Amino acid sequence: VISSIRTYTLAADIAALAVSSYDVSSLHSHLSSEKPANLFDGNPGTYFASKALPSDQWIRLYYYFTVYITHLIVYNRADCCWERAVGIVVSVLRDDGHVSGVCGTIARAEKFYNISCGALGNAAEFRLPYNPTNHSWNYLINLAEIKSYGILYADIATLAVSSYDVSSLHSHLSSEKPANLFDGNPGTYFASKALPSDQWIR
Repeated sequence: VISSIRTYTLAADIAALAVSSYDVSSLHSHLSSEKPANLFDGNPGTYFASKALPSDQWIRLYYYFTVYITHLIVYNRADCCWERAVGIVVSVLRDDGHVSGVCGTIARAEKFYNISCGALGNAAEFRLPYNPTNHSWNYLINLAEIKSYGILYADIATLAVSSYDVSSLHSHLSSEKPANLFDGNPGTYFASKALPSDQWIR
């Protein structure tokens, strides 16, 4: 005998995520054409460059909503400098700034990277950890485009039942009807009729 069944869902199509704002460790201040907004302007011909400093270099992209980030596609600038991406650690951050998941570390100089994540958060961070053995001007984040993909994290919704089917009914007790399972009242219940076969309700 079961009194109530409730069904919930959390699912949506994977979509391209819009960036609401950004934050960076440093800017190439003498080159305004290398601004952070180039990373999500849809044009792989423009790019962003941080300013080489003796500290971690990073950029964070913030989304309008809490999202489940499935993957990120990162493009290097087309004309040069792919090696500058090597060592960048890609992470998903919660709204309190803490890491909710590390997606991976860029290990090779390539034209673009498809990085799997699978983490829930409000921002993606691209961090190049400081390496004291590398003091050259080449030590900076210099990427062309970042595309984020994921699932918007919405409130979990209760699903309405449109119809039902049962193997048998307790026919002499109409108060034990199947509709009691989704009437919102845990004080009512459903009972099947005992038979020498499987009992089921759909």
